[in-house]
Amino acid sequence: MSESQHYIPQFYLREFTDPETPNGYEPYVWVYEHESKRWKKKSPKNIASKLDFYSFIDQEGKRRDEIEKEGLSNIEGKTALIYRNKICTRQCLTIQERATIAEFVATMMTRVPKFHNLIDASMSEITTRIMEMYKARPDAAKKFKEEYERDIGKKLPEEFDESWLDPSRYKINTTKSFLLKTMVSLSEIAKIIFKMNWTFLHTNEDAWFITSDNPFSMRNSKSNSPWYGYGLMSQDIEVAIPLSRQICLLATWKKGLWPHIDVPQLVVEELNHDRIEASDKFIISPQNDFIGSQFLHTEQKQQRHQCQTFTVQ
Repeated sequence: MSESQHYIPQFYLREFTDPETPNGYEPYVWVYEHESKRWKKKSPKNIASKLDFYSFIDQEGKRRDEIEKEGLSNIEGKTALIYRNKICTRQCLTIQERATIAEFVATMMTRVPKFHNLIDASMSEITTRIMEMYKARPDAAKKFKEEYERDIGKKLPEEFDESWLDPSRYKINTTKSFLLKTMVSLSEIAKIIFKMNWTFLHTNEDAWFITSDNPFSMRNSKSNSPWYGYGLMSQDIEVAIPLSRQICLLATWKKGLWPHIDVPQLVVEELNHDRIEASDKFIISPQNDFIGSQFLHTEQKQQRHQCQTFTVQ
């Protein structure tokens, strides 16, 4: 039976509900859809989900749900406790707690549709290029046939030749099981995030953080170009993910960071701008008027500021 599965966790979405929700009403967030350019009030349970997004049918015809029910749910439960008991109260994290948060951040990078679409497009492009190479070389296509029959143990039709490897004859898609395996290959990403230097940015009731259907973002602090410096190991990279309307995690390779710091509205505006740029189809906000909302309606690029605010001088 199909079921709705959240690609943004419900416990996470509840941290962005409108603090002015009237008594007697179910808490809601404000959702801005880029296509319609309209705001809607929605309960966290009714957004950021897709049918069977993390489920697939294996080779034996069995439905597999463990990615969500055992993997993601376990990480979410631990993260919720650490956030409430340690991060909100500005306490230092243990090594294990830090590892859990690093794993959560890694999942928030890879579990969303935008990441899956990126992997699908990349693999389709690679497959197309390989097929074009075979098509251009009849001898290579013949060798491909021989290796396929030897390794797979199945015969290809006698008429198989390089024309069969013309990518224009096919619609190339990545299998769902491959996408999900890519998503859960988190260990290296989580290890890198764990090693970075962290600071939790706190704001007040006058300047909320927003989030989106793609909460994870990273950028090079010395370049506005989207094509430069986007490797996690780049020394100038900054990773940011809002954890609630009042707290955002910033991870960098800069040294001398305070574990927790209160930030001015200018920093909140910049981070909210990053969230808008990183979003796919919609953003999520505690209210429909927030610091940085002007960037929803303009192509204007905000002047970037170095994050020296967070460095101990």
